[in-house]
Amino acid sequence: MLYTKPNENSLPGAESLETFPDNNFFAYFCPTPRPFPMFVCGHYPPGTVAPPHSHPYLALHGCMQGPLTLQTEVGDLHLNEGDFYMIPPGLRHNWRNDGSYTGAVMALLIDTNIPGLWPAGTGLDTCCRELARLVTGLHRFSVAGDAELQHSFWLAADHLTNEEACEPIVTTGVLLTLLGQIHGRLAVSTRAAPPPSDIAREIHRLLQNRVQHRLGIPQIAASVGVSPTRAKRAFHEAYGCGIMNYFNHLKILQAKRLLCDPSLTIEQISARLSFANPAYFSRVFTQHTGESPSTFRRSTDAP
Repeated sequence: MLYTKPNENSLPGAESLETFPDNNFFAYFCPTPRPFPMFVCGHYPPGTVAPPHSHPYLALHGCMQGPLTLQTEVGDLHLNEGDFYMIPPGLRHNWRNDGSYTGAVMALLIDTNIPGLWPAGTGLDTCCRELARLVTGLHRFSVAGDAELQHSFWLAADHLTNEEACEPIVTTGVLLTLLGQIHGRLAVSTRAAPPPSDIAREIHRLLQNRVQHRLGIPQIAASVGVSPTRAKRAFHEAYGCGIMNYFNHLKILQAKRLLCDPSLTIEQISARLSFANPAYFSRVFTQHTGESPSTFRRSTDAP
């Protein structure tokens, strides 16, 4: 159903639009019953940086046309068509479009505290309680290679963007199916978390591939699907050092190579390796090498 911005703050069957401060980008909405307070589609033109916000509910935020970047408190998440994240209540986030084409996103809010009046036999109450327990951080899904999830995700997108309103019972059934599939996959991934050695190897590859980025422990842990505590323990057991200490070691190796290029200033090298500022870069470099970047550079210039 096409979305037309109303004069008042709410839509039939939906919660207050204050939940979405960037509602100027809305394109479609579907009135839905609980546990789905809101089901909307947003269009983000090239160059858009939507205002950060959070929800009081569990949220599914997915990309229907990309690529797009979901900016969060723990880092930037890059999504293509069919990728989506489950986001816990209260986590601030917003969309950014760095591409050349208008991006389209799906947003489905899920009230796990008040799921609505459903018969006990549906299992919806249990599903919502379990989702509230399982989704405490960012959880990434991709429909690629998952035929069931792919069907449900794109069927939900079709219901959302259909200019003729679909039968509410059919749309609700599609969303409940998608919700059940998400719950099942989260439950399995929790029971069958990879052993510490696999976790450590994943983190090691991530650090090597993103040495020019700024990463934090929560973002790294979310990327490999474990808690920050487990990520730190697994990495230390495998490599004998902390994650950030090793990440800075990789950055310093890269910095040494860049310092041999006289056309680059120390400030430029610091920025290229995503240090907070040149002073912090110099401090970390000195801790790892025993000399400052300037001293190291002069030594490489010596005959």
